[in-house]
Amino acid sequence: MQKNTIVLIAILVLVAAAIYYLFFFKKQSAPATLEDLTTPSILAPIEQNPASDLPDTNPLRETNPFTQTYQNPFNE
Repeated sequence: MQKNTIVLIAILVLVAAAIYYLFFFKKQSAPATLEDLTTPSILAPIEQNPASDLPDTNPLRETNPFTQTYQNPFNE
């Protein structure tokens, strides 16, 4: 092949790659604004912990099952 033919084919390949890139990758919409990404206003705001009023159901929280263990003699 002649040098001019190789250059012409290279230019055509580059133009085809540029058109492919512009058609498939640049077709996306504009990036979303911050207002679009935030939580919708229809949701109620969380102002308090709903589990704060639950009763304490753990029976071992204030009980030490190991009461008859080693006593430190230097502990006064």
